[in-house]
Amino acid sequence: MSGQNRNGVSMAIIERAMRECLGSGEVANAAIWHLSSGGSRVRAHLAIDAAHRANLSQSVATSLATACELLHNASLVHDDLQDHDTHRRGRPALWAKYGKNTAICAGDLMISAAFAALCTLGPKASSAVKLAHRAVAETIRGQAEDLASKPDCKPEQYMAIAKAKSGPLLALPLQLVLLQVAETETTIEAAYITASDVALAYQITDDLTDRDRDLNALSPNACLSLEAAGHSIDGARRHARHLACDALQMAEAASSKLPFGVGCALGVLIGSLQQKILEIPNAA
Repeated sequence: MSGQNRNGVSMAIIERAMRECLGSGEVANAAIWHLSSGGSRVRAHLAIDAAHRANLSQSVATSLATACELLHNASLVHDDLQDHDTHRRGRPALWAKYGKNTAICAGDLMISAAFAALCTLGPKASSAVKLAHRAVAETIRGQAEDLASKPDCKPEQYMAIAKAKSGPLLALPLQLVLLQVAETETTIEAAYITASDVALAYQITDDLTDRDRDLNALSPNACLSLEAAGHSIDGARRHARHLACDALQMAEAASSKLPFGVGCALGVLIGSLQQKILEIPNAA
């Protein structure tokens, strides 16, 4: 993702806006510490690029990017806690540094701050809040199903969970931009379906390198799911790669059809994932 400014919006502006939305205090400082660890800021970049292509103002682009990035980081904080992952981005996860209680509160604060950012959108604010809530609710459903599932769940169940867990917040930047330009529910849903395919491929890409860890943690994994369905270990890896590539091909075609070119940045992400998958060996 490019760090170039779009419509006058830089990542420095987004970083500042996120800190301002979080406010001050012990929990806010913990959330800000988490944000300071970096990250690719994919959702912010998607929002900024899409807003630029749809000719939205700097203030609107900033609000959308800020909200989407805060929601994503809230999900990471809660996910690390639920999965007992002690590190994030090369340093202690928020819960490992500040404790579980602070981590829960910090994630909650980031969610609340995201909705506060959307409240600045004027006449479209209420619709944007409803759309963001829908994305959060779907993400929560996917996370709950993920936590309740086993490594050997059926492939169809695995794919549904992977899409529900990661797709909504990846789609949200594009959906919020389309909402601002009065696109139809059909178009907004198309953005969701497209991003869900990318989210599935992204999860499978991780699973190809995390098979043994997920087996030990009893976590859902594409390879383990396919093995339980009758594939050999190497056969499951090959089939998982094909599933990811197929999902990316569908997403690539669909992203190019989204109005105003709002799917262009998503297309760049798709290309990078395709290259990453090609670099993963077929054999375990």
